[in-house]
Amino acid sequence: MTLEMAKYLALFVSEARDHLAKLGAELVQLEGAARDGGETKPIVDGLFRHAHSVKGMSGAMQLQGIATVAHRVEEACLALGWSVASASTPYTYALPIPRVT
Repeated sequence: MTLEMAKYLALFVSEARDHLAKLGAELVQLEGAARDGGETKPIVDGLFRHAHSVKGMSGAMQLQGIATVAHRVEEACLALGWSVASASTPYTYALPIPRVT
């Protein structure tokens, strides 16, 4: 990582942490909505937006591993979006969401 890129690392970490926290909260909402027969598509759309933001930010920072994981989350969201009925509790636990501490 270049010195120029290093200047933006703290901002990246802060914004990525925020998106991942929201993504995690929305996964819990998705689990509840799927269990209770509620509307899941808006939640899946939100999950996709958070993953897409993380993918874009990590790509700009040349953090390809994070971008790859975010892309896989996007793909899972797209799969759920096309088949909302499949947003079941076991699948939400299978999404590859990294934990940021």
